[in-house]
Amino acid sequence: ENMANKKYFEKLESEKLFLENPDDYAKLTISLGELYTYSFQRSYLWNSLHEAEFGAGYWLSYQVVRMVADLYGGEPDKVMGLITSGGTESLMTAMRLYRNWGMVNRNHDIGQGVVLVCESIHAAVNKACIAYDLKIEIVPVDKLGKCDIPALKKAVKRIGNDLITIVGSTPSYTLGVVDPIKEIASIAYEAGVGMHVDSCLGGFIVNFLDHIDSDFLKLPGVTSISCDTHKNGWAPKGSSVVLTNDIRDILHEPKVNLMFYSAYAVPSWDGGIYGTPQNPGSQHATHMLHAYLAMLRIGKNGYRKIAKNIHRVVKRCSEIIENDPRCELLGDSPANVFAWRINPKLGWEKGAIYALAHEMSQRNIVLSAMKGDRVHYCVTGRSSADDSFVHKFEASLKESLDVTEGYAKDVAAGKCAFPGDAGLYGTMEAAMQPSSENTKSAVEYYSNLILGHRVACDAIKSHFYGLLDPFRTDSL
Repeated sequence: ENMANKKYFEKLESEKLFLENPDDYAKLTISLGELYTYSFQRSYLWNSLHEAEFGAGYWLSYQVVRMVADLYGGEPDKVMGLITSGGTESLMTAMRLYRNWGMVNRNHDIGQGVVLVCESIHAAVNKACIAYDLKIEIVPVDKLGKCDIPALKKAVKRIGNDLITIVGSTPSYTLGVVDPIKEIASIAYEAGVGMHVDSCLGGFIVNFLDHIDSDFLKLPGVTSISCDTHKNGWAPKGSSVVLTNDIRDILHEPKVNLMFYSAYAVPSWDGGIYGTPQNPGSQHATHMLHAYLAMLRIGKNGYRKIAKNIHRVVKRCSEIIENDPRCELLGDSPANVFAWRINPKLGWEKGAIYALAHEMSQRNIVLSAMKGDRVHYCVTGRSSADDSFVHKFEASLKESLDVTEGYAKDVAAGKCAFPGDAGLYGTMEAAMQPSSENTKSAVEYYSNLILGHRVACDAIKSHFYGLLDPFRTDSL
């Protein structure tokens, strides 16, 4: 055991641990670890860029892409794809392809293409739009947190020729709800644009639940999907897959696989003809090999068992939340994530849910904080394999609510203040929404309140600037 990580492994964390399971899954975990170690030793020098010397790279990519595509109803002779380093790169790759498609098919200039998303979309899509100079238009969600279809139709009509793709989630990161993919795909098809399904968080789960039809690649209009093999696929970090389907195209009437718009080509370089199928040049093949081995080792029956166990725990925990009048369940929890907030009828001050999250973390249940006074928990194989997890969750929730209720009374009496809003993605730290308790002075408080988004962006950039060079003493 790595003693440095002992405290971390003792906690049942939301999302972060997908491979450290209790006793029921111990043998599988150990065998996979041994398999990954052995295969890494044999393959870490493989460079998939050099296909003549290391042809295994493209072979592995072909196998993994089609194995994942099969989970979404894809036909092997039609679907193409790439293996990436994670969900963010998969989403960014897809958006880059749509940008390139729009420049050819809609005569777009740089910065003209529009990506249409629901407000529940993962921030990696925003990141892609920043990186590739795209505009992003956001439509609201309905009461369950799903894409608002009437609003989406109005936005498509308003954006017109600038639109290049629409994005939906299965499930969304914030509330864990599955967007109406069939309806969104139909709208995209009618508009003559692409439609991307972000299944990074739900891949290998939604595909094995009876109440979800995940054959998205069979739907006219779905032109790409992202699915993480390093989450519920149980491959090591980081590996993900972006799948591409046919899209209408003026260069290859009537259609071409979206993958056509991925490759880079520099035929006039002094070093020879240069080209790569995706952003990286030299690239190891171990992430491809490990994803392939994980899927072979676990198989569809194994993934089906894991998915059903995960959803069973989600439903039981959702019922616990619904039965406590101090909480309000958000969304319909169809897959592997459930979300909730403090019941607004209680009249507790904003930030109470983050105090609750802190208290639950002290009781070994670590939640993910969302903006807007919401939290979620993502159930993984590790949690679902533990027969006592639901009891642990229920006890942690009740005890933490009791403590938070006491805090709420003190806040109402003016004795203290709750924290502001959700911290930086992947952490439980500093709030970005100002409060009198998490700013240094009244001047800073009002500056944050007035300047808002710009100050928040600068603060995030400064955070990473410091992480990349922790020995610097100057500040931005």
